[in-house]
Amino acid sequence: MIIDPKNRRILDIIQENAKISNSEISKEVGIPPTTVFERLKKLDKEKVITGYKAVIDPEKIGLNLVAFVFIRTSGVNYDESLEKEINAIPYVLELHEVAGDYSYLAKVCVKNQGHLSQILKKHFMNLNGIASTNSHIVLKTSKSNGAYPVLEE
Repeated sequence: MIIDPKNRRILDIIQENAKISNSEISKEVGIPPTTVFERLKKLDKEKVITGYKAVIDPEKIGLNLVAFVFIRTSGVNYDESLEKEINAIPYVLELHEVAGDYSYLAKVCVKNQGHLSQILKKHFMNLNGIASTNSHIVLKTSKSNGAYPVLEE
């Protein structure tokens, strides 16, 4: 699928506000609302758009601490079954396979430092295949919008 400048603009707009109406998008992009609808339908069909979700403030639901957990595995560096087990931990927001001294990097969101300690002991260190973890607590987040840059080719 070709991502032309109008599709790029549509993608930028809906990443900022997925609830925006087709008529509002049409005004910003300069095409009729029916064309916006058809383009969005095609972007969905082609899996360029993989979903729509609400973004919530974690502090409003008691999750006040973000940490990045580097995970060193024992034996095999990368293990699909281990990835599934880590992904099943509810406080894991993201899991990345990485190069370097560690095999994985997990982004977690928890209540506080004590809760982080509890999660590491109860969930991470009880998994077969994890040799050790190294956690880095986020002091301040200056950007976290989750939007991808839709660049010109």
